[in-house]
Amino acid sequence: MICILLSMQSLQLLTAQQNVGLLKLDTLKIDITQAEQQFVNKSLLLLAAKYNIDISKANVLQAKQWYNPSIVYAQQLYDGGTNEFFNNSKENGQVDVQLNQMISIAGKHINAVKLAKLDVERSQYAFDEVALSLKYELYSSFSDILAAQKKLAIYKNTEDNLTLLINAIDQQVKLGASAGNELIRLQAEQQNLRNDRLSLESDMLESQKSLKQLLNYNYNNYILAKENTVSVSDPPAFETILSTAQKNRPDILLAGTEVKYQTQNLKLQKSTAIPDLTLGAEYDRRSSYVLNYYG
Repeated sequence: MICILLSMQSLQLLTAQQNVGLLKLDTLKIDITQAEQQFVNKSLLLLAAKYNIDISKANVLQAKQWYNPSIVYAQQLYDGGTNEFFNNSKENGQVDVQLNQMISIAGKHINAVKLAKLDVERSQYAFDEVALSLKYELYSSFSDILAAQKKLAIYKNTEDNLTLLINAIDQQVKLGASAGNELIRLQAEQQNLRNDRLSLESDMLESQKSLKQLLNYNYNNYILAKENTVSVSDPPAFETILSTAQKNRPDILLAGTEVKYQTQNLKLQKSTAIPDLTLGAEYDRRSSYVLNYYG
């Protein structure tokens, strides 16, 4: 049973190493600054969220438009008295022309434009919130990869040293200078170390997958994270952090804009309770109570 378990674990380790080896064929060495630039320029998730702002701006242009006038032209199709079609002569032909214009009153148009503008502001803050969330995921995935690379280097160094120790103990066992149980303990420790490394490589591949999705990289690329030298400064005071968050956090600004949006929407709904006004002009040649009726 132990031999079968060790064989399966070795097979998993070999498969993971082969997958990593295939990915390393297209290795991309980037630091966090390059990753952030790639994210801004190429991220499909960020691009999709940005389209909502353009849609909101288009809705503002649409809300600013006034109602189009309507024109109605009616002409006699068939005159049973004269057996004529499309008779529009001044003597006995009938023509009716109407021109109508709907006029929005009670501030409907103004309220609709204001609501559309608030929707643009709301979409902008929603986009900033999505960008902030995705950027946090970007930094988390990048730091996970960087930390995993350092841990893998430690694992490799430890494995190499442990292999040398096992080989030395094995020679001593063969010479009868050492007990066999010590060799078995070291081999078990080596297998546990390999399993831990395999688990770490699996987690790193998940972080690779997430980061490549954010940066719009090909699936067969392997990202090798480079560490930046960052100057560390003293953190600001808590009051400063709190004040900055209240002024700049997109979720807080979005919540405030949402209140304004719903308040303006209430004004618009109240104004829609008042009917619109329609003005029009009409010319009727023969069907009214007088000839050539103007109304």
